[in-house]
Amino acid sequence: MNTEDLRNQYLKKGYFYLRSFFNENQLNNITKISDNILEKSKKGLWKHVKVYREYPNFFGNINLFGVDYPLNKNLDSRTFDEIQKLNYKKLILEIMNWKNFKTPLIRLHTNSSFYNYQGEWHRDDKSYPSPNSIQAIIYLLDEKGYRIVPKNKNHLLKDFDISTDKQRDPSRAFAKLPKSIYDVIECKKGDILIHESGLLHQGFCKKKRIHYHLRHIKYENE
Repeated sequence: MNTEDLRNQYLKKGYFYLRSFFNENQLNNITKISDNILEKSKKGLWKHVKVYREYPNFFGNINLFGVDYPLNKNLDSRTFDEIQKLNYKKLILEIMNWKNFKTPLIRLHTNSSFYNYQGEWHRDDKSYPSPNSIQAIIYLLDEKGYRIVPKNKNHLLKDFDISTDKQRDPSRAFAKLPKSIYDVIECKKGDILIHESGLLHQGFCKKKRIHYHLRHIKYENE
């Protein structure tokens, strides 16, 4: 797709893919570094982690959901430089028609290959719409299952007692929505998924996953 097609898809659905944006060689170093970060974190050598509430430990290791501050040089001195090399900023700014953006969140997500993951339905922004905030997911492994209620179907949520604009409703966190109302995301290693932060979505994966999850917020200064 060209830039205009991606922009039109974003305006209609609230998300788009950048397919095969990175090749194998570009991802080799960051994949090895990320594996190292995850091993350290599982052993309790990094305290800024997220764990699965139901099973916080497996086989003597921490059952990781995510690692916060993965670019911190005290965790691995190489990560920041390698992430900088994965430069997709110019294209994102062009598609979004932004001058610049800030990045207040970077997290390395994972789960064990024997742990089927299903998260809650939620929005990453406090409300919807959120045109000045996007999520970027950089895939280091093939992954299928992430669910998004696209922009053009958000209004249908009211038929299932789910707010069309609030961040989350604990009573509907695991609502069984019909497949017709959400899109199932299938991405390959090297793909990037971009979606509006306020879109309702649910993490879902039936095998091991490793991806970087970032939040970018529109910033007017050059």
